[in-house]
Amino acid sequence: MLSIAEILSQELGQKVQYVENVIALMDEGNTIPFIARYRKEVTGSLDDTTLRTLEDRLTYLRNIEKRKQEVKDLIAVLQKQYPDLKSNENYKQLMTELATTENLIASTRSNYNTWVSKYNSYVKKFPNRGILDMLGYEVQPFEKLNYDVSSDAPTDLFD
Repeated sequence: MLSIAEILSQELGQKVQYVENVIALMDEGNTIPFIARYRKEVTGSLDDTTLRTLEDRLTYLRNIEKRKQEVKDLIAVLQKQYPDLKSNENYKQLMTELATTENLIASTRSNYNTWVSKYNSYVKKFPNRGILDMLGYEVQPFEKLNYDVSSDAPTDLFD
């Protein structure tokens, strides 16, 4: 990967050494007019316009490098937090599975209770009861399932 000085030298058509010298002078706090007038031997006689372009591009490229580093740092933080994110995702998946299982149990319980009611009603009706007695059928004592939750059941399993 090219350095900022190499990129600027290619864009401006100047030697890398001159661009590096200009960057160093700017970093030391020297102004463009000072560099253009008094440091020609170090800069290869770059004019004001070229120096201003170099300064603008240098600022732009440094900002891009800074933003790249910020993004890399954010990615590193996310990678460190990934186990937490993964455990949250596992928790959500578990809760979804529990809700699905509870709904399935409720549906099955309701279906069972419907059929128990039908059976109990059928074996108690007048002609059916007599016929079942004559055939020696023993009525089974089916009871409906209770929907109530025990008072000692845990309520905060995941807190």
